[in-house]
Amino acid sequence: MMSLSSITFWHLSGRILQENFIPSDPSLIEEIRAAKKEISELRMRLQKTNYFSSRTKSQQNDILKGKRRRTWEDLAKNAGFGFAFLRRTYSYYSSYVHADGLSASQLMNAQSKEEQELYTEIHLRIILIVMSKMILDYSAKFPEAAIACKGFPYAYTRTQIWSEVVARIP
Repeated sequence: MMSLSSITFWHLSGRILQENFIPSDPSLIEEIRAAKKEISELRMRLQKTNYFSSRTKSQQNDILKGKRRRTWEDLAKNAGFGFAFLRRTYSYYSSYVHADGLSASQLMNAQSKEEQELYTEIHLRIILIVMSKMILDYSAKFPEAAIACKGFPYAYTRTQIWSEVVARIP
């Protein structure tokens, strides 16, 4: 489970792009103003933590800038994924997002409709895995959600199985 300072830091790093954003649409000005206020509050909250004070000045500056510095091993462990699964999935989606052609090439060069469906199924399985992890984390944090999950034992058991499988991939 992530600490409050980790959650605050991840929230800050996600919002930081809005800090210097100048909206072309005037209707967004108030939203950006609110985001800047929230960024300031997140920084103040982080500065009060033991985590922050135990870091070097350089690390503190990076934290306040929202710079994430984590190893792949740490990311995999904290997400509950196996290291190899996380790296392979990242590589695959990096290729997909940055349009180096692998993903599109697979679909375009598939020899049959079934083969195309297989490549599409890869995405659905990854979504299933991520959703399984999310459901388990959410139900661990909120008792009401845990009760709701137990109301669907078959689905909940499959969620646990998917989560365990991905954690065991070397």
